[in-house]
Amino acid sequence: MNRTELIQRVCDHYAHDCGPPLDPWVAQFVVQSVFEQILRAFIRGEDVTIRDFGRFEVRQSSERRRYDVNRGVVDTAGGISIKFTAARSDPMEKIRSDPFAVPESFATADELVYWLARLAESITSWHALVKALRAWSATEQVRRDMLTYDQHRAAHAAFQKANDGFSERAFQWSLKHDPRFADLARQRNQTAE
Repeated sequence: MNRTELIQRVCDHYAHDCGPPLDPWVAQFVVQSVFEQILRAFIRGEDVTIRDFGRFEVRQSSERRRYDVNRGVVDTAGGISIKFTAARSDPMEKIRSDPFAVPESFATADELVYWLARLAESITSWHALVKALRAWSATEQVRRDMLTYDQHRAAHAAFQKANDGFSERAFQWSLKHDPRFADLARQRNQTAE
């Protein structure tokens, strides 16, 4: 992957996970800024550690005599090298185990139904709910092509039940812990009586 492809993937990832499309020039600025700050740290002789990714270490090598083939002269060489050490934790495991990452393809309808059920079970926060809704929308055409009407209805019902369950739990928590919802709780109790 080159820098242009990286910028495009950042734009695509942002649009998939965060909502509105990201302007390519903003992604380009972010990517270039990250690389620029890493390079400036190297120039200052600092190591760069990115959690769950790895560590870039600046190493100073001792001077030694060497023959420069291009110029045909003997000179002294030594300098700075950068060593990268991958993180001990597997950064790809987070990507592989992300329940909201839509697979490239599904081999069978059962595999798709299993993935949709796992997606529904993963709704545990508002952020997860938004990601789940985006993933559900992203599989619309695949669901139409692979699932029977009954399978689609069952998957939709499971997804809706998980969505409603989380929304109700969040609402109950808000009623209990947020004073702004006290009036709403009283109104709800009066209508229930």
